[in-house]
Amino acid sequence: MRAVIVGGGIGGLATAIALARADLDVQVFERAAEIREVGAGISLWSNAIRALEQLGVRQTIDGAAVPYEAAGLRAADGAIISAISAEELHRLLGIPVVVVHRADLLDALLAAVPSSSICFGAVCTGLTDRGHHVEVEFADGRRVHGDMVVGADGLYSVVREALHGREAPTYSGCSAWRAVVPFDGSRIRASETWGAGNLFGQVPIRGNRVYWYAAMNVPAGGRSSHPKAELRSVFGGWHPPIADLIDAADDRTILRSDIYDRPVRKTWGRGRITLVGDAAHPMTPFLGQGACQALEDAVALGRCVAGGGDVSSALREYERQRSPRANAFVTRSRRVGQIARLRHPLLVAMRNALLSRISPIAQARQIAKMIDAPSR
Repeated sequence: MRAVIVGGGIGGLATAIALARADLDVQVFERAAEIREVGAGISLWSNAIRALEQLGVRQTIDGAAVPYEAAGLRAADGAIISAISAEELHRLLGIPVVVVHRADLLDALLAAVPSSSICFGAVCTGLTDRGHHVEVEFADGRRVHGDMVVGADGLYSVVREALHGREAPTYSGCSAWRAVVPFDGSRIRASETWGAGNLFGQVPIRGNRVYWYAAMNVPAGGRSSHPKAELRSVFGGWHPPIADLIDAADDRTILRSDIYDRPVRKTWGRGRITLVGDAAHPMTPFLGQGACQALEDAVALGRCVAGGGDVSSALREYERQRSPRANAFVTRSRRVGQIARLRHPLLVAMRNALLSRISPIAQARQIAKMIDAPSR
C-alpha cells in the first residue's frame, strides 16, 4: 500500500517513519527546496520522548538534548510566582523533559527517512479521492496516486482545505519573537516570566546557547524592522538576564510570527485522507505541545494502519483515538495563553496570587496528569 504524505516538517517526517515501519510504501512531498529550520528550541516532554522511542530515533535525540531544569514561573522583577517540583515531575513521568534545537530534531527524523522517499520543491495544489485511490495534484502539473494521503502541511494546509473548505485560522491576539543566541547556559535555568499582556521565556540548549522567546498582545500583521530595540523597550527593565539575552541576538536572526490556532474538529479526514500535526490541530505554543502532539499522531497512525485492512476505517480509528486528546491541548493552550497575557493590573495581581498558592508538588502533579500519554 502506498502512502503519500504532503509536508515534510516534524509531523510529516515522523509519519513517514511510522508508516514505513508499518510496511507501507511511503513518499513525502515537501514544498520547500530543502528542509531547513529556523533558530528555535523545542521542549520534548515524556509523551514526545516515548513517541520518538517507538519511531526508533530516541537515541539520536538523546545526544542533542539538554535536560529541562525548570526554575518556575516568575514576575518581571524576578520573584517566583509558581514553582514546580522537578523531582516529583520526573517521578511521575518517568522521563525528564528535555530541550533540543528544532534543527536537531528535524535532522534526526530526516536521517531515518530514505532520501529516495522525499521529493522537494513539490507544491501541492489539490487532491481528489477517487474511491480506490487518491489523486494528489502539484503546481508543476504532476499527479501522484496514493492508497492513502496524509496532510502534514501545517497551519495553512492545502489538504485540510480540500477536505473542509477554506477556513481562516484564529488569531490569538499576540505575536511571538524568538531567537537562539550564544550564551552561558549555566547562568540560567529554564523559566518563563509573565508581565501584563506580555511574557518572556528562556531555555538553555546544547552548545552553550540559549533559546529565548517573547510574546506580546499586538495586532496581527505587524513587522519589526528593529526588533531588539522594540523588545528592549518592553523587557529591558525585567529581571536579569533578559536584557542580556536580547542584546546577544542579531536583528536579522530574531524571528517574529503571529500566533494562530483553529477551532477543533472531531473528525479530521474523510475517505482515504487524514491529517496530522498542525494541519489537524494547530495550537498556540503556551503548553509546548505542538510538536509533541504531532509525534503522538504519527505513532498512532502507524499503529492503526499496520496489518492492512480497510484504509478508510483505519484512518477513522486513528482520528477517534487521537482527536480528543489533541483537541484538549488546543483548548488548554489557548486558555493558558489568555491567562498568561492578562493585561489589567488587578487581574494580573489576582492571577499571580492564585498561582502562588499552588505547591510545587501539586503543580508537578497537575502537569504530569495533563502530559502523560494514555498509551504509556
